[in-house]
Amino acid sequence: MPPACLPVIESTMLSPRVQSLIIKCFSPEDATFAAELLAQYAEHFASSGWEIDNDRVLIAIIKTSFGSIDYLIGAITTAEQDWRDVLMNADFGYDIKAHLHWNPDSDGR
Repeated sequence: MPPACLPVIESTMLSPRVQSLIIKCFSPEDATFAAELLAQYAEHFASSGWEIDNDRVLIAIIKTSFGSIDYLIGAITTAEQDWRDVLMNADFGYDIKAHLHWNPDSDGR
């Protein structure tokens, strides 16, 4: 069986790690749209003036989306209201490096 076609994600707002997690967590049909939504949020977040690692919030959003576009939209909405809530929902709230160690392959999915 030939390998599935991986989506092309072109965004300067998304780090290679975030792009890799999008490809891992979303179906090929949803990954490009998920990347677009996350890039829009990342642009908004970057202009907000908060001094926090953008990847930390984006990875928390990805983790709490469970690979679903509907959940992704919900997580982005939560983050727009208060990004700290999405960090807590992803269990990234107490450790500023927790997002660096999250692996969706070992997350019980």
